[in-house]
Amino acid sequence: MTDLFGNGGPDHDEPDVIIKIDDNARQVLGDHAQAFEGHLKDLFERFGAVSLSVPAGSNDDREISVSTTLRPRQGPPVLSVRVRQTLASQSDENEQRRQNRQARDRLPLEERAKLLQVVCESRLRVCPMPDPWRTVYRQIVTATGATELPLPLILGAWEHSSPFEKAARFQEHITAASMTAEGIRKVEAFVEGLSNDDWLSVPSAISGVLVSAYEQTKYRVGAGEGGFEFRIDQHSRALATFMRDRRARSALFITAYNPFSEDTSEEDNLSAHERLRLDLSGRGKRAFEGAGGDAAGDWPEEKSFLVLDFDFEEARELGRTYRQNAVVWAGADAIPRLVLLR
Repeated sequence: MTDLFGNGGPDHDEPDVIIKIDDNARQVLGDHAQAFEGHLKDLFERFGAVSLSVPAGSNDDREISVSTTLRPRQGPPVLSVRVRQTLASQSDENEQRRQNRQARDRLPLEERAKLLQVVCESRLRVCPMPDPWRTVYRQIVTATGATELPLPLILGAWEHSSPFEKAARFQEHITAASMTAEGIRKVEAFVEGLSNDDWLSVPSAISGVLVSAYEQTKYRVGAGEGGFEFRIDQHSRALATFMRDRRARSALFITAYNPFSEDTSEEDNLSAHERLRLDLSGRGKRAFEGAGGDAAGDWPEEKSFLVLDFDFEEARELGRTYRQNAVVWAGADAIPRLVLLR
């Protein structure tokens, strides 16, 4: 996330407006980002607020959205610049969310609570920011009747609590929500709708551009008629069937290619892939050949493995052992999740 200050500067105690451009929008804007910022500041000076949407590109089904948040007691207004789906693609996204929800609804409440925690930890998230945290807390209390549930660590507690304490308190809230189907469903839907700006997160060494590339990657298992592909955060019926037929409750997709996403020779990559194969065999794991590659085909596929029944923490440890930026992990809901490792 980039913070750009409008008419203020080093000689001002407070800027007139704060412009926040998320990483996806900055990637779309490219060399035009600075000019776009200047245009937004001009609009703000004229109208005192900005709300607009412009196409992301001629062959892009997304749009760049700008909204204004007024904060009379907290500081200058904020202009948020994000990339969002157009109405047509939103329809596809809503259908995908429906499939994700159906996949989760089949699971026991306790398991859904654990998977919800994975959603947070996989992206290095600590807890929601104060306003959304307050909102979801009220939803949990209403859905479960847990009136004695400890309050969110917001207001004064936000400044005087550690990230560990905030994460532990939010975990308490997730656990409380899992007491009822309505409670956990409300939290799942709420979390799914939050943007990166709505979370307090641990800083990552991985750029937003790389994260976006991982999200757009096609992950393939096997080849030919028996093979299948899946995408990040999208329930995969093929993966669900593959896991169910082998009575697996989780799956890890991992590569040893190109450590930290740095170009490595084919010889070194093949050697690392073989070491990973022997490692998985020595652990007694069921591993199946796969590959990951970008949808546009601009860079070569990386040989990978889909490994069944791999614990989430164990998966993170293995990814770090092979110096990867991220791995992909799915629970019993067969929703593959990108797991950032640094």
